[in-house]
Amino acid sequence: QLARHLARAARVAVVVDLTPAMLETGVSAAHERNVVFVEGDATKLPFAPEQFDVVVSRFALHHIDDVGAATREMARVCRRGGTVAVIDMACEPGGRQDELERLRDPSHVRGLQERELVTTLTDAGTEATVVAERRQIMPIVPWLDQAGPPAADRERILAALQAEADGAAPTGLRAHRTDDGLAIEHRWLIVAGRRR
Repeated sequence: QLARHLARAARVAVVVDLTPAMLETGVSAAHERNVVFVEGDATKLPFAPEQFDVVVSRFALHHIDDVGAATREMARVCRRGGTVAVIDMACEPGGRQDELERLRDPSHVRGLQERELVTTLTDAGTEATVVAERRQIMPIVPWLDQAGPPAADRERILAALQAEADGAAPTGLRAHRTDDGLAIEHRWLIVAGRRR
């Protein structure tokens, strides 16, 4: 989706993913001729230095063990003066967000706090700042269905979120009740900067 959006303003948009199934899904959904799909590791991008004007990671950093390596690679393949950006959820200190996110989706490694998102891009060689923020409310059932956790894990997640919504200790997912049922709230940030 992001690549198709960027392709409207770019000669070529390149999508990199480690998972062939994700790439196949992207290929089948993209109709733009200037979107290219490449299998690769975010911590060892298969490109020469300074190949791109804009390099963006969207909801990927919380799935990566070595976030610093990934952001350094993003900066490496971006031309000097180009833009490096990360779109991801920002986690709050404390709470059980990472635990519950991993129960839902075992590929989740760790959510970063706002300052960590800025710092990792700054350390990679960019002038990073938070340029946009969004509070995204998500109903629990579709959020769980999207990842399809085992029944026992699903029940553990639901129990923790129902308890939070009823006044128990915060999980970090801001569980609350709406007219449509139980929901959580993610804080999504865009952190971006010029590559030095």
